[in-house]
Amino acid sequence: MKIRGVLLSAVIVWGVLLGALPASAQSVTSPDLRRLIQLYDSFLQKGPDSVVEQRITDERTRLRTLIDDELNTAVNKSLRSGSGELLDIRSAYDKQRAVVSSLEEMKREAKVDLALLGDDEAMFEESGSGALVTTDGFVRRLRADQMARHSLLDERIQSIDFFLVAQNARLRELEFQQRWEQFSILINIGRYILIIVGVLVFMNIIRNRLLRRIASPTRRYAVMKMFSGAVYAFLIVWLLNDVFAGNSNILTSFAILGAGITFAMQDIVKNLLGWLIIIRGRSFSLGQRVAIGPHMGDVVDIGLLHTTLLEVNRQDPGRSGNALVLPNAKVLTEAVLNQNTTSDFVVVETDVCVKHGSDWRAAEKILQDILHEETHGFTEMAKEQSIVRMQKFFFSREPLGATVFINITDKGIAFTLHFLVPIGQRGFIVSAINRKILDRFAAHKPPIVFVTV
Repeated sequence: MKIRGVLLSAVIVWGVLLGALPASAQSVTSPDLRRLIQLYDSFLQKGPDSVVEQRITDERTRLRTLIDDELNTAVNKSLRSGSGELLDIRSAYDKQRAVVSSLEEMKREAKVDLALLGDDEAMFEESGSGALVTTDGFVRRLRADQMARHSLLDERIQSIDFFLVAQNARLRELEFQQRWEQFSILINIGRYILIIVGVLVFMNIIRNRLLRRIASPTRRYAVMKMFSGAVYAFLIVWLLNDVFAGNSNILTSFAILGAGITFAMQDIVKNLLGWLIIIRGRSFSLGQRVAIGPHMGDVVDIGLLHTTLLEVNRQDPGRSGNALVLPNAKVLTEAVLNQNTTSDFVVVETDVCVKHGSDWRAAEKILQDILHEETHGFTEMAKEQSIVRMQKFFFSREPLGATVFINITDKGIAFTLHFLVPIGQRGFIVSAINRKILDRFAAHKPPIVFVTV
């Protein structure tokens, strides 16, 4: 009765321990252990038997095969994308690291389960139930179940160790490939920089050695612009083609960074839009004198992003010699004044006053003759240019030619000379006219006397 009481206590303890096992430990019994339990039961009942031992070994091999297949299926499923396609290096590395971590976690859980089972076996022996294994069928069955579960956990741990060796090797390989890929990106960036620098150096040599020899400034400028534009276009097309060909997923990166790139490039986009307005809208062209906001100058270069002016003083329209570089976006927000819109000539008025009693008729005739001699050609050219350039505008008047207006003041008879001069040549033309006025007024008999206005 005492032995039966001890056996009953051991059975109760074993049942309680089985219920207390974690879910991970219970899940390892998913293979069917009934055959292995029967073999261990036969082994415990008959004692050492080579035939039974071989059958136990074969059954454990079968269970090991089932575990290997289960792990192999799980690993392969985890290492592929949802569509079944192989992943890129970065995604594959992340997946591989997750698989290794999962296998290591499974191994830790199996070892914990095995330790708990070992404690149960020790308690079973300490309870005195071990002596009843060969004589009591219930106790023998309980011990056979323990041994089968122990064998299953051993096989699972060995199987996991086998997979961990291969998966860790694969993880190290992917880590090396990922680092090499990052290093290759740096190498490609360096290669692109060297190629771009080489192309720019070559372009600079061609421009300095060959294109600067073109005698005509207009032709030289046009050829240089066309050459630079062609080189830049070729460089951009080649660069984009090479980058997209070697990095098929770069569009995804661009989509992610799209908002940031758009914000960073907003000034560039505005400058390009301003360039289109300048070119298509013909706001101004090379050589014309324009004022953009508070800045005035002669246009010497129109680039994709910037326009360069030779600065001109508004009060004294002569070039200062300073180059003023303005972003093309200025034409979107600033007023643009183009002095060459109607023609390449500007109206100039200057005053001449003679003393009362002088021969004002002769003075008027002299002034008209001088203006005709010096500015008649300018007037005709301005009329021709106005007819062509003002076709898209409503403009009903032709440019007024050289005219002399008369006004009587208390100091004398004032003449206002109204005439056209080429833009930028005001000082030269006015000086030539004044010289002739001085000479002819002095040569007139009697001399025509000036007075200050």
